[in-house]
Amino acid sequence: MLPRRRYDRARYLTVLRAPTGDDLLTATRGSALSPESAATVVVEVTSLRGGTPVELTGPGVKEAERISPSGFDEQLWRARNEATADLPAGIDLLIVAEDGAMVGIPRTTRVVPIAEEN
Repeated sequence: MLPRRRYDRARYLTVLRAPTGDDLLTATRGSALSPESAATVVVEVTSLRGGTPVELTGPGVKEAERISPSGFDEQLWRARNEATADLPAGIDLLIVAEDGAMVGIPRTTRVVPIAEEN
């Protein structure tokens, strides 16, 4: 059996079940003097569609992008935003769907939940 590492010290955290806000909030965020020590959180989801839609903007995003990964609700997005509130510290997020599609969300990306269009 492999030893379990503490979330608050892991550089990479892989979540192979429905993610929770605690998964994101307990991941190490680094610091202003050492942002490179922050965690990259890898989350498996069923699909990159079907969750709460959000808009991504910021460095590296040419035009605003919309995504809605399954299993991500407003509470989870709020936890992600809280975990990235103290730039340059924060977490980076990699969301991987069962079909292999993925999206990377660096800590510098602004994530805003949007109202679903009727």
